[in-house]
Amino acid sequence: MHPADEIRGVKSNRLSNKKIILGVTGSIACVECVRLARELIRHGASVVPVMSPAATKIVNPDALWFATGNIPVVELSGKTE
Repeated sequence: MHPADEIRGVKSNRLSNKKIILGVTGSIACVECVRLARELIRHGASVVPVMSPAATKIVNPDALWFATGNIPVVELSGKTE
């Protein structure tokens, strides 16, 4: 069990069965993305992080993996990410 699963829905199930794509760009505000992701999960959501190259210089993708339980998409290719 991933640590994110332990907090899923502890505040409410309002976002249960919802998948949220959390787009993180290179703004300094991206330092709040981990807190935001965890709060969404506490309301039942599944969060998939997508990071721009600039965002990966401010927040390590491993932090978002830990926060969400999903490996962040950091590069788009011809595959289905």
